[in-house]
Amino acid sequence: MRKPGPDTTVPPASSFFIFCEINSAIARDVVEWIIKVNQMKAPYPYITIIINSEGGDLSAAFAIIDTIANSVIPVHTIGMGDISSAALILFMSGHHGNRIIKPNTSILSHQFSASSEGKYSDLLGAQRDFELTNNRVIAHYMKHTKLSREKVLSLLLPHGDVFLTPAEAVKYGCADIIE
Repeated sequence: MRKPGPDTTVPPASSFFIFCEINSAIARDVVEWIIKVNQMKAPYPYITIIINSEGGDLSAAFAIIDTIANSVIPVHTIGMGDISSAALILFMSGHHGNRIIKPNTSILSHQFSASSEGKYSDLLGAQRDFELTNNRVIAHYMKHTKLSREKVLSLLLPHGDVFLTPAEAVKYGCADIIE
């Protein structure tokens, strides 16, 4: 008797919900979902990631972002509730023209935070990692907002937290549409 396997006739959903902290577990699930949808014989014309998150791990967010960038199928993003920190960075990576923000969304942009401990040599290595991460974040903002480095640093990544209205998120290029 044949053991039942997964039902391959049911395609993955065309939307994925991230309503939690961005971490390696959710990143694995989102990356796996995007890859599966891209491997379908009759794929969707686009897929959507719906985000309500206070942020989280930048490494996990960038794993999703790299997968979105390599998706053959355009990935639309919808921000609602709260898109803060790493969640905002993830939201911005959606297909330009299709980054939708809901009118009551709370939006927070800020410099990344990290910590390190150890021997002096360990701290020097961590410092290099912090510099690379900071440059990666700034480059990501520049790519997706079309703002200069100076504007990104002054408007979106200054020394303190920046809370944006949905209209400001559109004005600065973090989002495309308020819907």
